[in-house]
Amino acid sequence: DRGGVTMADDAKAIYQANLDAVTRAIWTADLDLALVHIGIPHRLMSTEADLVMATPEALGNVIAGILEKLHGLGADSYDRRCLEAEFVAGGTSMIRGRHQTRILRDGDALCPTYVSDMVLVRGVDGVWRSISIEAAASEKDHPLVSRDVIDGRRGAMQRVAGQPTVTLDPES
Repeated sequence: DRGGVTMADDAKAIYQANLDAVTRAIWTADLDLALVHIGIPHRLMSTEADLVMATPEALGNVIAGILEKLHGLGADSYDRRCLEAEFVAGGTSMIRGRHQTRILRDGDALCPTYVSDMVLVRGVDGVWRSISIEAAASEKDHPLVSRDVIDGRRGAMQRVAGQPTVTLDPES
């Protein structure tokens, strides 16, 4: 007996725990913590950009860029809340879900709330890691994955599904 707890409840709890851990890693610039909860390679998409972080160093650069953006906005809260999540195809090793993100200062929104879709996979070590996030927001509404964050990082440009893509590799 699961005591009224459904698989969807479990998926939502796992998804939210990942959001919380990654948010903590971003605020503290803790790459080691981020790497526990974010798979490499990791894909991060918005309506204008498509980043593939192929190395831990590339992920660290993006985290630094996001933190710099949050500080530049004067944010004191980066609130991400799971809206829905489910195990994919009835399995137990992949979760697809959706969450909303609010960037706040003193409880006031600094930019429009936006919704993102994320995929998590459970590693052989049992740890759930995000492998992709797609934000349904434009660059002006989604300052954390904006051109200046992308352009400020070294990477080779390529096209993925018609979107400009930067594969971030600190050696390129």
